[in-house]
Amino acid sequence: MNLRATNWIVGGVIAGCINGLFWFVYNVSDSILGSIGITAAITIGTLPFLYMLGKRTPHKGKRKRRKR
Repeated sequence: MNLRATNWIVGGVIAGCINGLFWFVYNVSDSILGSIGITAAITIGTLPFLYMLGKRTPHKGKRKRRKR
């Protein structure tokens, strides 16, 4: 599977989690505007974190210690 397909799958899973979060908050609070606001705040906080995790380069092996 190539990287583009993996990104689409991960994006779909994240979108499903956000959708589930919205409906959970809406059922608990019964306020559409409040649930949209809470969902937006959590999404705006989570997506940049996931983006930064995706940009990290994988570590290649064990680091060697410097000699003093």
